[in-house]
Amino acid sequence: MSDESGILNKFIDAALKTGATIEIISNRQESITGSIKKITDEVNNVACADLDKLNEMLGESFIESGGFNVSPTLDELASADIGISYAFAGIARTGTIAIRIDTGKAGYVSLLPTKHVAILEIENIVSRPKEIFTDEFVTGLTEHNGVVFISGPSATADMGELVRGAHGPAELHIILIAAAEEEEEK
Repeated sequence: MSDESGILNKFIDAALKTGATIEIISNRQESITGSIKKITDEVNNVACADLDKLNEMLGESFIESGGFNVSPTLDELASADIGISYAFAGIARTGTIAIRIDTGKAGYVSLLPTKHVAILEIENIVSRPKEIFTDEFVTGLTEHNGVVFISGPSATADMGELVRGAHGPAELHIILIAAAEEEEEK
């Protein structure tokens, strides 16, 4: 990511304008798990997707001990309070996150629960959408895979005033994970 602080600030500003909330934390496992614990505290119905990446970031034992549903049925997803997924990229211009929907029901986890928590590594934020369609980001994707682009919580104003959560999560919380060298400089 070139001009990292400028792109990061642009992403944060754009994401906040869409109604998302943002949290920046270190890449240490205890920081990531602490953030997730805070969000999921007193919530019993949490669904997770893209377990390979989440297990790497959170630790398999954390996910198991947290009681998170790692292989939810569609009915369980539809009634989930929180969905946690890994965003493989972010777009600074629009505050949009990109989620692969071919791994572990990630599409459903990001669209069905009432609150979506997306984990995004700061180093994976790009300026424009076209930068996502490079080998760095789409390695392993084929014509049979898909990506969902999410800009803020679900909202509609079709019938009058703005209503959040009409067609998906009413809340989007993005956890930005700082790169190791950025964290050491602070």
